[in-house]
Amino acid sequence: MPKRSRHRAPAVWARKGYDQLEGRNVVLEALERENRPVLRILLDERPKPHPKINRIINLANKRNIPVFQTSRDELDDSSLTGVHNGIIAEAEPLPDWTVTARLNHCIEAGESPFFILVDEVNYEHNLGAILRSAMGAGVHAVVIPTRRGKGVTPVVQRVAMGGAEEVPVIREGIPASLKVLRR
Repeated sequence: MPKRSRHRAPAVWARKGYDQLEGRNVVLEALERENRPVLRILLDERPKPHPKINRIINLANKRNIPVFQTSRDELDDSSLTGVHNGIIAEAEPLPDWTVTARLNHCIEAGESPFFILVDEVNYEHNLGAILRSAMGAGVHAVVIPTRRGKGVTPVVQRVAMGGAEEVPVIREGIPASLKVLRR
Protein backbone atom coordinates (compact mmCIF):
# COMPACT_ATOMS: atom_id res chain seq x y z
CA MET A 1 0.00 0.00 0.00
CA PRO A 2 1.43 3.45 -0.87
CA LYS A 3 2.50 5.81 1.88
CA ARG A 4 0.35 8.85 2.64
CA SER A 5 1.38 11.95 0.73
CA ARG A 6 3.04 14.56 2.93
CA HIS A 7 0.75 17.21 1.50
CA ARG A 8 -2.55 15.49 2.23
CA ALA A 9 -4.32 16.61 5.37
CA PRO A 10 -4.82 13.85 7.93
CA ALA A 11 -8.30 12.53 8.67
CA VAL A 12 -8.48 13.83 12.24
CA TRP A 13 -9.81 11.13 14.54
CA ALA A 14 -10.87 13.29 17.47
CA ARG A 15 -14.23 14.95 17.12
CA LYS A 16 -14.41 18.71 16.76
CA GLY A 17 -13.93 20.48 20.09
CA TYR A 18 -11.84 17.68 21.59
CA ASP A 19 -8.08 17.18 21.83
CA GLN A 20 -6.30 14.45 19.89
CA LEU A 21 -3.50 12.95 21.99
CA GLU A 22 -0.85 10.99 20.13
CA GLY A 23 1.77 8.68 21.59
CA ARG A 24 2.14 6.41 24.59
CA ASN A 25 3.57 9.01 26.96
CA VAL A 26 0.91 11.64 26.28
CA VAL A 27 -2.00 9.22 26.56
CA LEU A 28 -0.60 7.58 29.70
CA GLU A 29 -0.01 10.97 31.37
CA ALA A 30 -3.56 12.08 30.57
CA LEU A 31 -4.96 8.87 32.05
CA GLU A 32 -2.77 8.94 35.17
CA ARG A 33 -3.10 12.64 36.00
CA GLU A 34 -6.90 12.70 35.49
CA ASN A 35 -6.98 16.46 34.83
CA ARG A 36 -9.48 15.84 32.05
CA PRO A 37 -11.52 12.89 30.82
CA VAL A 38 -10.09 10.66 28.10
CA LEU A 39 -13.10 9.63 26.04
CA ARG A 40 -11.83 6.94 23.68
CA ILE A 41 -8.62 5.34 22.45
CA LEU A 42 -7.51 4.12 19.03
CA LEU A 43 -4.85 1.39 19.30
CA ASP A 44 -2.75 -0.49 16.77
CA GLU A 45 -4.36 -3.87 16.17
CA ARG A 46 -0.97 -5.57 16.48
CA PRO A 47 0.81 -3.66 19.23
CA LYS A 48 4.28 -4.76 20.22
CA PRO A 49 4.38 -5.76 23.89
CA HIS A 50 5.19 -2.68 25.95
CA PRO A 51 4.57 -1.88 29.64
CA LYS A 52 3.09 1.54 28.81
CA ILE A 53 0.58 0.04 26.38
CA ASN A 54 -0.40 -2.52 29.04
CA ARG A 55 -0.81 0.26 31.63
CA ILE A 56 -2.93 2.34 29.21
CA ILE A 57 -5.20 -0.64 28.46
CA ASN A 58 -5.57 -1.42 32.19
CA LEU A 59 -6.46 2.19 33.05
CA ALA A 60 -8.90 2.36 30.13
CA ASN A 61 -10.60 -0.84 31.26
CA LYS A 62 -10.89 0.42 34.86
CA ARG A 63 -12.51 3.66 33.67
CA ASN A 64 -14.69 2.08 30.99
CA ILE A 65 -12.96 4.03 28.22
CA PRO A 66 -13.60 2.36 24.86
CA VAL A 67 -10.47 1.07 23.09
CA PHE A 68 -10.79 0.55 19.34
CA GLN A 69 -8.19 -1.47 17.49
CA THR A 70 -7.24 -0.55 13.94
CA SER A 71 -4.52 -0.91 11.35
CA ARG A 72 -1.26 0.98 11.46
CA ASP A 73 -2.23 2.62 8.16
CA GLU A 74 -5.41 4.07 9.66
CA LEU A 75 -3.40 5.39 12.62
CA ASP A 76 -0.92 6.96 10.19
CA ASP A 77 -3.78 8.56 8.25
CA SER A 78 -5.33 9.95 11.46
CA SER A 79 -2.11 11.24 13.01
CA LEU A 80 -1.67 15.00 13.22
CA THR A 81 1.91 14.79 14.52
CA GLY A 82 3.26 11.96 12.39
CA VAL A 83 4.44 10.18 15.55
CA HIS A 84 1.67 8.22 17.27
CA ASN A 85 3.56 5.16 18.59
CA GLY A 86 0.54 3.00 17.80
CA ILE A 87 -1.95 4.94 19.92
CA ILE A 88 -4.20 7.97 19.56
CA ALA A 89 -6.74 9.14 22.14
CA GLU A 90 -9.56 11.64 22.22
CA ALA A 91 -9.82 13.79 25.36
CA GLU A 92 -11.73 16.75 26.68
CA PRO A 93 -9.85 20.03 26.18
CA LEU A 94 -7.48 21.09 28.94
CA PRO A 95 -9.02 23.40 31.57
CA ASP A 96 -8.82 27.12 30.79
CA TRP A 97 -7.12 29.35 33.33
CA THR A 98 -6.57 33.07 33.66
CA VAL A 99 -3.46 34.51 35.32
CA THR A 100 -5.60 35.85 38.17
CA ALA A 101 -7.40 32.54 38.75
CA ARG A 102 -4.17 30.50 38.66
CA LEU A 103 -2.44 32.99 40.95
CA ASN A 104 -5.33 32.79 43.45
CA HIS A 105 -5.24 28.99 43.24
CA CYS A 106 -1.53 28.96 44.14
CA ILE A 107 -2.01 31.38 47.04
CA GLU A 108 -4.99 29.39 48.41
CA ALA A 109 -2.85 26.24 48.26
CA GLY A 110 -0.14 28.01 50.28
CA GLU A 111 2.39 27.82 47.44
CA SER A 112 4.70 30.53 46.16
CA PRO A 113 3.57 31.18 42.58
CA PHE A 114 6.06 30.29 39.87
CA PHE A 115 5.00 31.51 36.42
CA ILE A 116 6.91 31.62 33.14
CA LEU A 117 5.97 34.30 30.63
CA VAL A 118 7.10 33.55 27.08
CA ASP A 119 6.82 35.80 24.08
CA GLU A 120 7.16 34.83 20.41
CA VAL A 121 7.11 31.05 20.77
CA ASN A 122 6.41 30.35 17.12
CA TYR A 123 7.47 26.71 16.99
CA GLU A 124 5.35 24.03 18.57
CA HIS A 125 8.40 21.97 19.54
CA ASN A 126 9.77 24.90 21.56
CA LEU A 127 6.56 25.33 23.56
CA GLY A 128 6.45 21.57 24.17
CA ALA A 129 10.04 21.61 25.45
CA ILE A 130 9.26 24.59 27.70
CA LEU A 131 6.28 22.74 29.18
CA ARG A 132 8.33 19.57 29.73
CA SER A 133 11.03 21.56 31.55
CA ALA A 134 8.43 23.63 33.43
CA MET A 135 6.81 20.47 34.78
CA GLY A 136 10.17 19.27 36.09
CA ALA A 137 10.86 22.65 37.70
CA GLY A 138 7.49 22.89 39.46
CA VAL A 139 6.14 25.80 37.42
CA HIS A 140 2.49 26.69 38.09
CA ALA A 141 1.71 28.14 34.65
CA VAL A 142 3.21 29.22 31.34
CA VAL A 143 1.77 32.44 29.93
CA ILE A 144 1.90 33.06 26.19
CA PRO A 145 0.46 35.99 24.21
CA THR A 146 -3.01 35.76 22.74
CA ARG A 147 -1.96 36.70 19.22
CA ARG A 148 1.39 35.08 18.46
CA GLY A 149 2.17 31.39 18.63
CA LYS A 150 0.01 28.36 18.14
CA GLY A 151 -1.00 27.43 21.66
CA VAL A 152 -1.39 23.84 22.83
CA THR A 153 -1.57 21.61 19.76
CA PRO A 154 -1.17 17.83 19.40
CA VAL A 155 2.50 18.41 18.54
CA VAL A 156 3.02 20.55 21.66
CA GLN A 157 1.36 17.89 23.81
CA ARG A 158 3.47 15.10 22.32
CA VAL A 159 6.74 17.01 22.76
CA ALA A 160 5.77 18.08 26.31
CA MET A 161 5.44 14.39 27.29
CA GLY A 162 2.85 15.09 29.98
CA GLY A 163 3.92 18.65 30.74
CA ALA A 164 0.79 20.03 29.08
CA GLU A 165 -1.32 17.93 31.46
CA GLU A 166 0.42 19.33 34.53
CA VAL A 167 1.36 22.93 33.64
CA PRO A 168 -1.47 25.10 32.34
CA VAL A 169 -0.83 27.29 29.32
CA ILE A 170 -2.55 30.63 29.76
CA ARG A 171 -3.16 32.83 26.72
CA GLU A 172 -3.16 36.42 27.92
CA GLY A 173 -1.32 39.56 27.00
CA ILE A 174 2.17 39.65 28.51
CA PRO A 175 1.98 43.30 29.77
CA ALA A 176 -1.41 42.68 31.40
CA SER A 177 -0.14 39.43 32.98
CA LEU A 178 2.93 41.19 34.36
CA LYS A 179 0.68 43.86 35.87
CA VAL A 180 -1.41 41.21 37.67
CA LEU A 181 1.66 39.33 38.88
CA ARG A 182 3.34 42.47 40.20
CA ARG A 183 0.30 43.26 42.33
